[in-house]
Amino acid sequence: MPKPLTHASPSRRLSPTLTELGAMIADAEEDRDFYRGFLERAEAAGLGLSRGQRLLQRAETRIAQLQRKREVMLGWESRSQTRQ
Repeated sequence: MPKPLTHASPSRRLSPTLTELGAMIADAEEDRDFYRGFLERAEAAGLGLSRGQRLLQRAETRIAQLQRKREVMLGWESRSQTRQ
């Protein structure tokens, strides 16, 4: 079951670590899989669920955002290692 959206506490760093991003991506993928399965069962039962479709789209968008952020961080990390 997806976790409710929460805001980061003010004391938290603004930028997550690569490990944290990996965990965030895994959580977002679990949410996506939950919504996808739910929608498949609902559609098989003849139910139209536009809200569920929006939630699935939001989960897929979140995964893409987190993956792009991870790619940027990996790029920064590789550039900083080549400078050393």
